[in-house]
Amino acid sequence: SRRRPPLPPRRPGPLRRPAPPQRSPAYPVPLPAINGTAGAVAAVLIALSSNWVVYERLSWLVTALGRWSVGAVRTLFVRTLHFPPTVTLVTMRGLIATDDEMRTGLSYAMLAPEAAPAEVRGESLVNLGRFEKALDRAFSMPGARAVALLIDSPGGSPAQSSLLHR
Repeated sequence: SRRRPPLPPRRPGPLRRPAPPQRSPAYPVPLPAINGTAGAVAAVLIALSSNWVVYERLSWLVTALGRWSVGAVRTLFVRTLHFPPTVTLVTMRGLIATDDEMRTGLSYAMLAPEAAPAEVRGESLVNLGRFEKALDRAFSMPGARAVALLIDSPGGSPAQSSLLHR
């Protein structure tokens, strides 16, 4: 087995600085030679690809402007064309009678035969005094084409029924 002789010691030479690391160009992709709108769009996309913060803020701005414009167009349609048509619903449940009629006990005689007095509670009365604000709001709602009344009642006072009808 042959051994190699040791290498002679290196002589110190002049001190040199190490070469700086190679920097990648700011735009690694060559800019396209497109004029007009397509060139501007390409330049913006290349700039955005190198800086994600700009991309994030610009995409937020575009999204916010899109939401605002959709809301503005919808408001315009609702206010001018009354589109889409809306129907307001007012739900009324209980015995049709005034509070005074319930206190005197006259309402039980006006009930439908299948309604038992145990089902009737004092707090579940339907009359104009209790539902006047709800009816005024429903009929004054902008853009409403109709008002639907859902009345779940076993019966009651004909006078209060007539007032609610008008």
